[in-house]
Amino acid sequence: MNVVSLLIGIVALAYGVITIILRLRRPESFRKLEAMKKTFGDRGGLIVHTITYSGLPIVAGILALILGIQGKSFF
Repeated sequence: MNVVSLLIGIVALAYGVITIILRLRRPESFRKLEAMKKTFGDRGGLIVHTITYSGLPIVAGILALILGIQGKSFF
């Protein structure tokens, strides 16, 4: 087991999940979301923001957890 990769995975996964929860409960607290909505439109801005601030951290977290369990380094 690679402890550092496991910790990175846990933090990244938690960050992604927390941003999803906060986006559902208090979307006005995301200043960058509003900026992205102005740039890409309401739907496009939401999609871009969700992918970059929730989707990618969740995928990276899962990958880091898998690598950590296998004893490999995330970096």
